[in-house]
Amino acid sequence: MGVVMKLLRKEKSSIQSRLAAVGFDGNRRYKSIGSALESARTVFSLEGFTLLDEVANTDGTDLFGLESGRICFPIAFETREEDVPFTEYFQFIWTKLENGYEIIGYLS
Repeated sequence: MGVVMKLLRKEKSSIQSRLAAVGFDGNRRYKSIGSALESARTVFSLEGFTLLDEVANTDGTDLFGLESGRICFPIAFETREEDVPFTEYFQFIWTKLENGYEIIGYLS
């Protein structure tokens, strides 16, 4: 396996705080999964990171068409040309409610 990195404790803490601030602790409703993912990408970008393509869904179903689901995103530095992934992943979990999508997002 190639090179992998580990987030520093202060980086993880800062990212988790920003995720909670945009409602990824389940305390905000998003109109769409796309708008929630855009918020997640913004949080990681502000911290100097990017989300790589999600870990593939092996059965080929469109996860975003489901009322609830979970996707795991690898994380990498935003400013590097090569994508050096970290050992941590961004877990993105959604549930469709009457008033929008509840989002739980955290590093694992």
